[in-house]
Amino acid sequence: MGEYTNQDFSIGEIYETTDNTETLVYQLRNDIRLLAANITILKETIDSAILPNLDDNVVDLVIATLAAFTVCVVACLMAICYTNHLEMKTASRRINIRQNSKSNP
Repeated sequence: MGEYTNQDFSIGEIYETTDNTETLVYQLRNDIRLLAANITILKETIDSAILPNLDDNVVDLVIATLAAFTVCVVACLMAICYTNHLEMKTASRRINIRQNSKSNP
């Protein structure tokens, strides 16, 4: 390239260029900060839209419903098993009575 002489650039032009550059750098830094803040807000918005927040009351209601359903199923199974036990006991008595009546005519 060529050599620069004092005639090519005046001190006023250098100061003006420096001021313009500093202003542009300052504006660029502000734009970058605003962009970073907007990106953060956008990320939070997307995260909250994708992963819905469950209220504690909703979670407690679901747990209570599952617990009630489990207790109901257990109670029904106990009733069925006890009824089956009574039927088997009755059937066993009938078999014993028939066998006793056949052996003692």
